[in-house]
Parts: sequence; C-alpha cells; structure tokens
Amino acid sequence: MEAGGTLADTTEFGDTSSPWYGYTKAPSRVVHFFVNEGGSGNTRRAFNALTVWGRIIFIRICNWAMGEPLEPYQSFKVIDVGLTGPGKIRLSWQRAADKNYRIDGTTDLVMWQPLVDSIVGGGNGPLSRTLDISAVPQTLYMRVAALP
Repeated sequence: MEAGGTLADTTEFGDTSSPWYGYTKAPSRVVHFFVNEGGSGNTRRAFNALTVWGRIIFIRICNWAMGEPLEPYQSFKVIDVGLTGPGKIRLSWQRAADKNYRIDGTTDLVMWQPLVDSIVGGGNGPLSRTLDISAVPQTLYMRVAALP
C-alpha cells in the first residue's frame, strides 16, 4: 500500500501498545508478506522454505517499501550451449556489470536447485561456465538467473 492508503480500524481491539493504534492512513508504504519471522515461537519456517525466487521477491518488496528504485526486469541473451568434452558443457550468456548470476537445474521443471551460485557479473560482455554433467540424470533442464 502506498503512503496515505486507508488502514483498517485499529481502535476496534483496543490495543494501545500497537504502533499502528489510532492510524487511519498509512504513514509510509506498507507491505504484508507472510514469512513467520518472530511468530509461532520464532521458528522462521516460512522464510527458510521460500524458493530462491520467493526470496528475490521478498528483497524487492522490501526495497520498494523503503522507497528504493526498482529496475524493471530485463532478460539477457544466452549466447551458446555446447559440448566441450565427454560429459562437459559450456554455457555462455551476455552479462551486465551490475548483476550476479546463478545456474539452476531440475529434472521436473518444478523443483529448481542451484547448480552454480554467486557468479559475479563484474563487467559487460560474454560470461560462461563449464559444467560437468557426466553424473546428472538423462534429462536435465537448466536456466541462468540474473540476481538483483
């Protein structure tokens, strides 16, 4: 909710210790994102169970709520995928200096797992990684993810 948006009645429950007590308009941007931090015995289960993309969305909504500018999503170009030897492939893509990357893999298009994490962009131009795929299942899908 943008600053100035209408809030629910905070006086209904009479909790005068609430920092929102008596407010009828949001004093700043407000985001509700369920992560279970500090609640239910401080288990943190929901945040730890977020997918990588769920964590990225969480970071982006925090940035939005703090008024930081959000860059629109920009795709990048995969340049080449090819064999470099028995059981090895090279994946190349166009990088941006302000992005870091991760290569994810899956066999079912549902449960993506990081294969290579924290690849620093560090400049413009082509970036590539050689992966040993000799021990992976017959069918493996991969994707390159640009991280904020």
